[in-house]
Amino acid sequence: MILQASNGCLLTQSEEVPISERRFEKSMIVSSMEEASLWKEIPESEKDSMIEEGNLFYPDNLDYNFLNKLVSLLGKVSSDINNISLTNNQALELKRLYPSFNEVIGTEAPSGFKFNFDDVLLEVVTPHTLSEDNMPDQNPMLLSLSPDESEKVTYYRPVLPDNKETV
Repeated sequence: MILQASNGCLLTQSEEVPISERRFEKSMIVSSMEEASLWKEIPESEKDSMIEEGNLFYPDNLDYNFLNKLVSLLGKVSSDINNISLTNNQALELKRLYPSFNEVIGTEAPSGFKFNFDDVLLEVVTPHTLSEDNMPDQNPMLLSLSPDESEKVTYYRPVLPDNKETV
């Protein structure tokens, strides 16, 4: 039996295969439906993405160039992670990807902005510009204020796991 990719498409293995072993074919000869199920059709444009992803997650050599690319990628993630919506549990799992306080000094931080400080993931409560004059360890991390303490402002609070209440 011959499997033929549609126009503008390629056949590749349907299972996870190291990029060095992954095949991209226009057609395949298979002996059974079971063997045919081991292949899937992808757009030709997806081939380059799969190769790049494979090289990123399964590098042939761990060398300086690869590590340099990884540092750049982590920098991009750190600078953009506050632009996506994550639950507290997800944020805590990915805590190491958030920027450190020192990396975001000078940033106008909106409420909800998260960063690492002394290995604790903190969330901005009151929007303000992050500065050395307002270090998290210099201000108490108040979780609530009473009306008579109006001069006190809560700037940060630790990110805590989400409550998992059953209904």
